[in-house]
Amino acid sequence: MSLGVFGEVGLAPVAVALFVLMSAMGITLPNTQAQALMRTRHAAGSASALLGTSSFLIGAIASPLVGVAGEDTAVPMAVVQLAAALVALACFMGMCRPWRARASVEGADS
Repeated sequence: MSLGVFGEVGLAPVAVALFVLMSAMGITLPNTQAQALMRTRHAAGSASALLGTSSFLIGAIASPLVGVAGEDTAVPMAVVQLAAALVALACFMGMCRPWRARASVEGADS
């Protein structure tokens, strides 16, 4: 998608990039949602409603951002996808803190 910054990109590269992105989302999203629901068994209905609402809310925010720049280029779509990926990474780093898990494992080994 980011190739659109450098000039005109045909349909085939955009279609391939979207296929890869959507395939990855199709594999990861159901699994992550199932894991999230397993952590909240006592309130699975509320958690499922929150997951569904947040998905629609993010889509409602991202769609106009892509459409604002027009339909002549794929750059706005790539920028919004990159921004969403960076926000997801920041959320992962903030909530999961993977460096703490590594430190606790190393501390247990010594």
